[in-house]
Amino acid sequence: MNLRIVISMRKHIVIANKLVRDKIPDIIKKEGRSCLVCRIPEKTRSLFLRQKLVEESKELFSCNKKEIANEIIDLMEIIDEIVKIEKIDIEYLKKFKEAKKKEKGEFNKGIYLIYYEKTDD
Repeated sequence: MNLRIVISMRKHIVIANKLVRDKIPDIIKKEGRSCLVCRIPEKTRSLFLRQKLVEESKELFSCNKKEIANEIIDLMEIIDEIVKIEKIDIEYLKKFKEAKKKEKGEFNKGIYLIYYEKTDD
């Protein structure tokens, strides 16, 4: 598919190349701006969502205290969608989470690993 895009020299165009929430194109258009979108095929959507997860994780890392809740919500929604697309059972996740917590602990003590000795496997 060849796309020919004609852009007025008076307009500032931002190349986004990223997955966005479903209503973002409508919001852009309601503001009187134009945008170009495409739909990601179902079979590759999980890959794009995982890429979005990395993007949003970076935003969480660099955001200020007021933005933390907003970034966490984005991460949770992306994870929810990945779970849905990959058809992962929620009950399985809950059990697996508890098993992992029991085996390896949680993140609530703030333990930061400086180094560890590698075994000869």
